[in-house]
Amino acid sequence: MTAGVVFLDSSVLFNLLDVPGKSGDRQSVVAEFQRLTHSGSTFVFPITALITLWTLDTMLSSHA
Repeated sequence: MTAGVVFLDSSVLFNLLDVPGKSGDRQSVVAEFQRLTHSGSTFVFPITALITLWTLDTMLSSHA
């Protein structure tokens, strides 16, 4: 596969970061992420995915 642009949504971020209860596909997501990284792909994180991640972080840290 040639390098391209890959958009990552919040579910991919949850798996990459191994978020408890939200990373059920971690092994396959990490493997695909590594494959795309080695192919030279460019990753784009939509602002909505980053806001979702920030919101989850805020919720988790308030329960710690």
